[in-house]
Amino acid sequence: MKIILSPAKEQDLSHPLTEEWDLSAKSQQIVDQVKSLEGGELQKALKLSDKQVGPVQEMIAAFDQKTTYPAIQLYHGLAFRQFDLENLTASQEDYLADHVVVLSALYGPISAFTPIKAYRLDFTMPLRIDGQSLRQYWKGSFDQAFQPGEVVVNLASQEYASMLQVDRYDWLEVEFCQYRQGKLKKAPSATAKKLRGKMANALVHDQAESIEALKTFQAEGFTYAPSASKEGLLVFIQDEEDQT
Repeated sequence: MKIILSPAKEQDLSHPLTEEWDLSAKSQQIVDQVKSLEGGELQKALKLSDKQVGPVQEMIAAFDQKTTYPAIQLYHGLAFRQFDLENLTASQEDYLADHVVVLSALYGPISAFTPIKAYRLDFTMPLRIDGQSLRQYWKGSFDQAFQPGEVVVNLASQEYASMLQVDRYDWLEVEFCQYRQGKLKKAPSATAKKLRGKMANALVHDQAESIEALKTFQAEGFTYAPSASKEGLLVFIQDEEDQT
């Protein structure tokens, strides 16, 4: 079973490593292309604001240095902040390394402890590699990191999950819903991101190996709703008393 997550733009540089690392050929080609861009070209290709250009140029310069960061600690968005990494047992760390995969527009699919560098890149950016968009450039490559037929728990955004061919896998979508004005609606984006992180953390701590194990997840009043779920989709609904 694999649990897929989207990367986060918010990043934490407080857990540096100084070990040797290697970029894949595809990632290196992206880095080389980005390095070749001047200020205005870089700003346009990565859709940067004036304030973002300087920090991104510093990130690019850091690719010539040794320092890297474990992916699970570098990414510091709302979902990743739900991981309780300090209290993992050795077997839970092994599970995290083997089962959690982050889908990156720069690095491709990476495991939780893969050493990476800070970056700013996603599939919405107009950067071209050999005349191709990033989505075209990576097409087909993401699936090579997964086994046909294996269970894939999708806790990623559509932008990243759509890089995989769903019909190759035992694919499982997860939705978090709330009642608003008497109607069942998907939870707001921030709530869903937080809950995806909480679910991923729970799966790691429980070392879950089956779809049935996912159904036991509970957080912030959200529980599994069999009547709203179906094959390939698990729906979790928040108790109205827990809504604020």
